[in-house]
Amino acid sequence: MLKKHYYLVIGCISLFCVGSLLGFWVITKSNETDDDDIISGTGKIVFLYFEGGFFGILADDGGYYDPINLPNEFKIDGLLIEFKVKTLHDRMSFHMWGEIVELLYIKSLFK
Repeated sequence: MLKKHYYLVIGCISLFCVGSLLGFWVITKSNETDDDDIISGTGKIVFLYFEGGFFGILADDGGYYDPINLPNEFKIDGLLIEFKVKTLHDRMSFHMWGEIVELLYIKSLFK
């Protein structure tokens, strides 16, 4: 009888360890950034008058980006910029315009 409980305890401990390692692996993988998620380019800041009004980035390659962290000093309609963004596939926006991104780098090209 004691031997049966021993195997049960060992089995439960093993399942707990495997589950913990799997959970740690999933959390670690979700924090990694793929190179496909990083976009660099040039473009201009545009102010869009719908949904209460907001600023977006119109890239020279035709991309539309809705940044979640555009600094106030760059909120100038028509401002030419150089930028680097990370796409946020797990986010939604009521703006319904462009791809939601987090700015990693932004520089004004205005001389």
